[in-house]
Amino acid sequence: MFKPAVFAIGCALATIAPAQVDFVAVNIAPTLDTLYWVDITNPTGTPQTPPVATTVGNFIRGVELINENTGYYVATSSSSGSPTGFYRMEDGVSTLVAPLPFTSTAVGGLSFGPGDNFLYWSSDPPTGDDELWTIGLDGVFTLIGPITVPGVTSVVISGLALDPISNNLYAIETGIDSLLLIDQSTGAASIVGPLGVAISAVGGLDFALDGTNRLFMASPTAVYEVNPVTGTAGSTLGSLPSSTSSLAAIPSRVRLRLPTLTLGGTENLTLRGGDPTGFFGLYYSSNASFLPVAPTGVVRIDVTSPFFSEILTFAFDPNGEFTLPISLPNDPLLLNLTGVLQAYVVGSTTPSLKLTNAVTLLVQ
Repeated sequence: MFKPAVFAIGCALATIAPAQVDFVAVNIAPTLDTLYWVDITNPTGTPQTPPVATTVGNFIRGVELINENTGYYVATSSSSGSPTGFYRMEDGVSTLVAPLPFTSTAVGGLSFGPGDNFLYWSSDPPTGDDELWTIGLDGVFTLIGPITVPGVTSVVISGLALDPISNNLYAIETGIDSLLLIDQSTGAASIVGPLGVAISAVGGLDFALDGTNRLFMASPTAVYEVNPVTGTAGSTLGSLPSSTSSLAAIPSRVRLRLPTLTLGGTENLTLRGGDPTGFFGLYYSSNASFLPVAPTGVVRIDVTSPFFSEILTFAFDPNGEFTLPISLPNDPLLLNLTGVLQAYVVGSTTPSLKLTNAVTLLVQ
């Protein structure tokens, strides 16, 4: 049942910052490298323990996630006896999928390709500049070609990210401190623009999967939001507790989406990827929180906030989806107001409670 009165009051009185954005970062300080939750918009204030997972080695040079507990990574160097290979990780357990075509201590990057059924991998081969490869989920490696940049004689890539909306493939290059746009058929890159900050050969890059599609970069501990149109990095958002060799946004099994609301307009709140036999509960809070609860997810809503409330409980349709039109009156008092929405899901294929991503309810 939808509770419009509570929802409208919450919208009118919420004046907090946007919801936090789920990422994992690779901590290269311990032996072995670990993955840990991070609110990429407030990295300094994010607790680092407990880790999401401990990897197999000390040279994790790229990670991508399917959901909050499952993903892939590459371990690229056998230095100090560290294992190498392309690994699948599930609930903290790593399984070797395939060996690498070569080993390297360079950072490079890893990103899902369009459709999430293969990955792009950039790495530094024994001879020549960084190369762009594809990796099938079955572990088949295919060379696309060397990554070439106009005017750059020695290309060093320290992050790779596919825009999930445009399908453009971006990278950061440390020799000229710039954002690149890479041709996915050849590896040839064009320069989007200078980042405006000096970056390290150790870092990471990825787009948020919370509906905002913002691009974030870490190098090696400082975190920035990057404009994919100009290449400019804004002011630092804070620092990670240790150097990272990769960033990855955390997708939820069930995706919650809500475009920015406009006065007098209507937008659809959607949930996709649910269990057709399951149900969900949608909650609102005027404050955001950050509480990792493995393997359930990260609690974003603040149950102690003044306007915390259950908005809706409902079953998914036969496609595992749900759509709720949200209409706002043309009332200037609602302008620039914000809050946080998050849902839990339960179903036969998700018998335990799972949390979706959080979305910011923003009126403009």
